[in-house]
Amino acid sequence: RKKTILVPAIGQGTCPKGKSPARLEFQPCNWNKCKPQNGVVLQCKSKVDVVILLDGSGSLGYWGWSHSRAAATSLVKALKGGSGDDGVRVAVELFSGPRSWPAYRKCSGSNPTAKPDMKADCGIDWVSHFTNETDALATKVSKLVWPRATTLTGTALAEAESELLYGRQDANTIVVVITDGRPMSVRRTNEQANRLKNRLNTRLVWVPIGKYVPLELVEQWTSLPKQDNLLVVKKISDISKPETLNRLIGDLCPLVE
Repeated sequence: RKKTILVPAIGQGTCPKGKSPARLEFQPCNWNKCKPQNGVVLQCKSKVDVVILLDGSGSLGYWGWSHSRAAATSLVKALKGGSGDDGVRVAVELFSGPRSWPAYRKCSGSNPTAKPDMKADCGIDWVSHFTNETDALATKVSKLVWPRATTLTGTALAEAESELLYGRQDANTIVVVITDGRPMSVRRTNEQANRLKNRLNTRLVWVPIGKYVPLELVEQWTSLPKQDNLLVVKKISDISKPETLNRLIGDLCPLVE
């Protein structure tokens, strides 16, 4: 529930912000776990546009990358696009970051005369823009090569915002960030996360994996309510387990089977 302002602040008076606990309150509901009707992983049948940002930074290690890629593959496969316009549409972005300081200056805009190549310089690679052919996309994700570079999360979020311009007007939009590390620029990540959070009908969901993610910052970057938009996976190998995927899919999709 949300409390409105009855009397505007006057003089040195103050009013709590709209998302302050003094004005905004959430209550838990529907705690029953959804059980898959076919197989071990839930299938999403909702009309949603989902953008998945998959971290491919070197801090994952090959073992962590293999689990993260497997989780993304299973997630895409579970988001059922269908043949019409009423299913899920998915876009996938593989992100890492620049491998040198000159490249970073290009990507951060601190060198305004140099236009970066988003893939070669910044490590931002669109595996696919919005598509409903999720089975074919899942196959592409399963074959991704580990970039093994830095973590340019802020730029990855900015690119995701650009992709949302091609989303459906009558579908809710969800941006899912699967990451294991600290962003190269906390300031830019904070700016871009707030832009997405404040966008109409858009949720920003974070899936931090491992022990190196700055959880106190990720909590600030997560859409409200946090219990529906933040899935902390402390052990990297758990990210690809059906129970983890089912919790994530259950949070993303109102209609599952």
